[in-house]
Amino acid sequence: MFHLSEMLAIWPGRGARSDAPSRALSLRDLYHVQGQRFGLIQSMGIDAGYGEVLYALNQMFEQSSLRRLRPLRHGLRLLPYGILPILGPAKIFVGVLEDLPYSENRVLCDPAHPDRLRFQYQLHDELLNRRTAFRKEMKSAFRAHRRIFFSQMPTLNFAHPCGTLRFGDDARKSVLDRNCRVHGIDNLIVADSSFMPTSNGCNPSLTIAANAYRVADRLIDRIRHAA
Repeated sequence: MFHLSEMLAIWPGRGARSDAPSRALSLRDLYHVQGQRFGLIQSMGIDAGYGEVLYALNQMFEQSSLRRLRPLRHGLRLLPYGILPILGPAKIFVGVLEDLPYSENRVLCDPAHPDRLRFQYQLHDELLNRRTAFRKEMKSAFRAHRRIFFSQMPTLNFAHPCGTLRFGDDARKSVLDRNCRVHGIDNLIVADSSFMPTSNGCNPSLTIAANAYRVADRLIDRIRHAA
């Protein structure tokens, strides 16, 4: 599992100061909406500059009927020079959409190269539909502000991979037991994001750390009882 990231620039309201140091913010107002699981919205702590705005314009161009007129794409390089002074500085935010587990998404051995692994991943229809709903909710939430999405196509965050080692009590249906020990291998414990049943709609680091502490406590208890 990965996170589907929705990068957007948000301009403050007219008259608002925007030259102060940026702060990291995280909003969970849209995590659960009408029974759907979305994710967090968090600031990146950086301004939207020339490169970010040009990237967003290129994405819009590729999705428009003008994309066949390739020479026009070069003209997009001039637009940020006119747009940025008018709109003023914007802050970059990202919507982190939770990815749910699907059995067809997995890590496999590469038959052509036995010493390598490959991953098989498809954007499930359910995920794409939830992405559309998430973007709609974000547009509504920030309707009082000028805003622009940087990408029109789904963007995976490959820095936050999760899953592949399902945990449970049944060795026929899981790899790890509830304490993250591999079924049938007494001295092999996995305490990274592999155990996670979903990607969560946030950075997984704290969840990984919390589970590692839990697993360590179970291991200490086991060693003490064996002594």
